[in-house]
Amino acid sequence: MKDWNCISRGHVIDVLITYILHTPFVVLFWRGTWMLETYYIYPSNAELSCLICIVTGLIINVVMYATQSLQERYFTGLSPVPYVITSRLYTYVFAVSIVSHWRGLWTLLDLHTEINWLNDAIITGVAALALFLLRSYINVLCVPIMIDVDFYRSRYFKVSTRFHSKVNMPWFVLDSIFTATIIHSLIIVVWRGLWHFLDLGLFPDQMSTTALYSLVIGYGVAIATMSVQNYIARISKYVENQTLCKIIMEDLFILIVCVAPVSCWRGLWLLQDLYLFPSYEQLSYWTSHATGFLGLVILGSSNSLLVRGCKLDGEMEDGEGVKADLEYFAHFKMQKTPQTESLIQKIKDINGGINDDINGGINDDINGGIGDKQKDKACIEIEQKMMIL
Repeated sequence: MKDWNCISRGHVIDVLITYILHTPFVVLFWRGTWMLETYYIYPSNAELSCLICIVTGLIINVVMYATQSLQERYFTGLSPVPYVITSRLYTYVFAVSIVSHWRGLWTLLDLHTEINWLNDAIITGVAALALFLLRSYINVLCVPIMIDVDFYRSRYFKVSTRFHSKVNMPWFVLDSIFTATIIHSLIIVVWRGLWHFLDLGLFPDQMSTTALYSLVIGYGVAIATMSVQNYIARISKYVENQTLCKIIMEDLFILIVCVAPVSCWRGLWLLQDLYLFPSYEQLSYWTSHATGFLGLVILGSSNSLLVRGCKLDGEMEDGEGVKADLEYFAHFKMQKTPQTESLIQKIKDINGGINDDINGGINDDINGGIGDKQKDKACIEIEQKMMIL
């Protein structure tokens, strides 16, 4: 997480890159994939199309969760070119399966529930409450509030689960199923409700106007978030030992912040519908799909496509749970130095050694989860200073 108390030129560039490139590319891919599935998968039978997407999406998602240790074992040690090809193919398949799950459940709800203020308020409220009770509401956030880069082999294939079960535990598969099916289905319902609120209340009969206002609201909330997040973080640190108070305070903040990604995505999505080859549907969808994925691969942030894993509300210390994570260019400066070598030796002494490959990777015994568990501070220092290619 980035500390924005002292705004530097690098911080500003990270924000601009996220707003101008990362976020549009993510929405391009999602819109293109979503609409291609609508166009090609039983377009004459919407309900069957949705069911196929839900089932196939969830099966692939659960397999990705449950086999992550195998993926890490066989792919992490590959030489650079095979590794890049394999890892980006993994991201592509995973991303398509996630979009399939989202499209299937979202559209199925649209088919069987009337879209109005009351229905959406009830359905969204129940889903949000369930996420709060499961300490999982923070997972509704994505670009432009946070990005995920592709640079670290040590955590590329790791996906956290709701109960943070270890991959060698017998109940890990059940934890994976619960995370992929329940947690992420609730996230879909919350996003759908917030999206519909904007559809119903923000110039519903003026498509270009509602798209522009949606972008203004989304980016406005995102900027406001960065302006106040350090003050909220101080409050979070102040109540660090009062877990319930900390969770409630952070969740209330996230409840406001989550308007940013939903509103941004909606605005960018509608603008594509309006101006990206509107008379040539297939060309429009394929252009969105391909441009979004290739753009993020080139930027080294294709993992931003994935709505995966499960963080816990109030889990992060020192107020980190309420800070935007947009660090990007700093990763290019990370390299081995005498200081990092010293830190590695320190970790060896503390944890009993690490498995350094030719790229300087740090194994699972040290890193644990994909960032959802609290890491040893020295491990974090190393990860921040060393880019694993």
